[in-house]
Amino acid sequence: MLMTLEQACAYLGGMDDRTFRKVCPVQPVEMAANLLRYRRPDIDDWTATLTPRLKTPTPAVNDSVPTDETTLETPEIRRESSIERVKARTGGLRHGRSRRTP
Repeated sequence: MLMTLEQACAYLGGMDDRTFRKVCPVQPVEMAANLLRYRRPDIDDWTATLTPRLKTPTPAVNDSVPTDETTLETPEIRRESSIERVKARTGGLRHGRSRRTP
């Protein structure tokens, strides 16, 4: 329920104490002279107000790919498809050959 500064930092994922003091608005309670503790519910309330920095992007829809669930792509099919795409880009030439005729 009550945590030391080190425990509160560990509770928040292992941030260092300087960062904790800069970003965390939760004030410690004083148990005795120089005996400070952070209340876990206060830290939980604060973290619940934080919003994600980056939102998960919506996956792009590729309309050129068939959506038929019966089409299963095996490693062999992927390999052959890759070879065909390379051939199409290079005009069917093999590696090391020139397009120019001597």
